[in-house]
Amino acid sequence: MRRIKTGVVGYGKSAKVFHIPFLSTMNEFEITKVMERHAEESKKKLPGVTVSKTFDELIGDDSTELIVITTPNDTHYDYASRALKAGKHVVLEKPFTNNTEEGEKLVQLAKETGKVLSVYQNRRYVSDFLTMRDLLNEKLLGDVHEFNATYDRYRPDGIPGSWREAALPGSGILFDLGPHIIDQVLVLFGNPKTITADIRKQRKDVNADDYFNIWLDYGFLKVILHGGMLVREQGPRYMIQGTKGSFLKYGEDPQAYNPYTVYVNTLTRQERQEANAIMYWDWTPVEGLTATVDFGLNYYNQFGYNANTPNQAFNFQTNTFG
Repeated sequence: MRRIKTGVVGYGKSAKVFHIPFLSTMNEFEITKVMERHAEESKKKLPGVTVSKTFDELIGDDSTELIVITTPNDTHYDYASRALKAGKHVVLEKPFTNNTEEGEKLVQLAKETGKVLSVYQNRRYVSDFLTMRDLLNEKLLGDVHEFNATYDRYRPDGIPGSWREAALPGSGILFDLGPHIIDQVLVLFGNPKTITADIRKQRKDVNADDYFNIWLDYGFLKVILHGGMLVREQGPRYMIQGTKGSFLKYGEDPQAYNPYTVYVNTLTRQERQEANAIMYWDWTPVEGLTATVDFGLNYYNQFGYNANTPNQAFNFQTNTFG
């Protein structure tokens, strides 16, 4: 099998946790270059890679076919456009760009160069989203009239030096965590009729938004999306209300940390996942007599995981292990 020679831009959390573990375990890809400006940390995990100090050096190698961009949001448009012009395919970490104009320009540039341009929306493939998609497709909850999704954290103090909390284009919780649940809603329901948003900064020591509450109106259906950094005790991650039942999902989906992977090493965390579904059916055993039947399901899982580079990963697109 010919492997796609891949260059990764950046070696922060996004690269280490959400990209390189998959690229390094899937036979279709070969990581040949990593861009690190000030160190060569990637060589500890990937001893065969070449470390590039500049973006021009990275894309200047004719053998590199794919560029995966994991750097801060204000670099996305510049790096993606330069990579496309250099004849590279591009995978771009969310958010795609910081405004619509930049996004449209990249789409047009990809068409002109004949290269693949894709935004990395990994939350389309986690089990809670796939479960909700199936529930909606099979109409098990009847006609859905309300959908709630939250992406909350508890971090009362800002992180010194963090670009995500600085006064920069694309910084703040809306552009950081918002794209996950916004994208999920657009996949499930399409474009809304109207959007109402409350975006604000609640913590004193940060310079970017750290709270959002967004209402999307679909007519009969109302979608509410919420994200905040001061939520100590969290409620359900997802709530779906329908005419025949409800679905509640608690906790971080374990695939966010452990997508069917086999991990090797230290650092263990403990998490909890819980899902509840309550459904109702009208039953008419004889003419003139109608009863409502309640049916409840509860799933609870306490699980542990190791946070390190996996040696096996599951490819949700092909339904195979790599």
